[in-house]
Amino acid sequence: MAIEQAVDATGLVAKHRIDIRKTFPWFGKRYYFVLLSGLDRRASSRHGESRIWMYLIVSLITLLSVGCIALALLALYLLKSAMGIDLFDNFSLGIWDWFQSL
Repeated sequence: MAIEQAVDATGLVAKHRIDIRKTFPWFGKRYYFVLLSGLDRRASSRHGESRIWMYLIVSLITLLSVGCIALALLALYLLKSAMGIDLFDNFSLGIWDWFQSL
C-alpha cells in the first residue's frame, strides 16, 4: 500500500478521469480489479489496427450487447408469464406456451 502511494505521489501513474483499483481476498489468495477510463493519448498509428478491424470489433460488441439485452428481456417475459401477469388482455406472444411444451 505504501509503495502504491509513493508511486502515485511521484506522478509516475497516468491520471485518468475514472481510476478504480481494488484488491480483494478469495480462497486464500489476493486478486485485483482495475477500471481506468480517460482520453486516449497514445499514438494513433498502432501496428495491426485498421479501420476495418475496429468496425468489426464495434459490430461484435454491438451484437453481443443486443443479444444479452434480448436474453434478459426474454427471461423477464418468461418470469412475468410464470407469475401469471397479463399486461394486455387476450394477447400473447406464444413464447410461454412454447416454453411449457418443451
